[in-house]
Amino acid sequence: MQFVIERLRRQVPNLLTLTHLFLGMMAILSVCANHGQQAIYPASLFIVLAMVCDGLDGVLARRWHVVSAFGRQIDILADLLTFGVAPSVSVFRICLYELGSVGILFAALLALATAMRLARLNNLNEEPGDFIGLPVPVPALLIVSLLEIAQLTGLDTIAYQTVLILLIIVLAVLMHTRFIYPRPNMAHLLSRWNRIWPVAILSFFVLICFPHAFISVLFFPVFIYLLLGFRKLRNS
Repeated sequence: MQFVIERLRRQVPNLLTLTHLFLGMMAILSVCANHGQQAIYPASLFIVLAMVCDGLDGVLARRWHVVSAFGRQIDILADLLTFGVAPSVSVFRICLYELGSVGILFAALLALATAMRLARLNNLNEEPGDFIGLPVPVPALLIVSLLEIAQLTGLDTIAYQTVLILLIIVLAVLMHTRFIYPRPNMAHLLSRWNRIWPVAILSFFVLICFPHAFISVLFFPVFIYLLLGFRKLRNS
């Protein structure tokens, strides 16, 4: 029995990664099934839940000493799908489709920049505790939260498109800069689960019951995190 439990435990990080991949696919399918502003939900919800799975799989793999080459490769594919392709499809289907080929170009820029960032990450060893360049979940969260804000506030279409295009350009550049971004300490949070579980459960409840408001509010702490990278630049 102990052997079976151990084998099952070794697969938990991979199952979380596959769940991450599945949620990314669901985000793409859900946004393709609708059109215009109503298409943002539940795509944004799937992306946020995928981000949670992305944070947990690596932490559990390292904590249980089950890190594998397979897990790393499938995690990169899941990141590309969820944080690159899904936001690109979302931003085009919801807002930039009116711009035709120009909209396709800028929507694709986000996915291409994400792919290049992940390829670099796969070949370079980053300093422990730090990201070199903006990590890929941040642009995805900023894009979908801004789409939610636009839906709630009814922003003017032209201003909305301009802001999104400028944001995509800035995010694409920041993913390939030498700015240092702090890595959230998920292992530390899990070690204090007995203290933070009420907050986690309340957050999950609010996300499910009030998804538009919750994801819209995410824009502000994520944007503050983006600004943190300007404090430190890696020279080497």
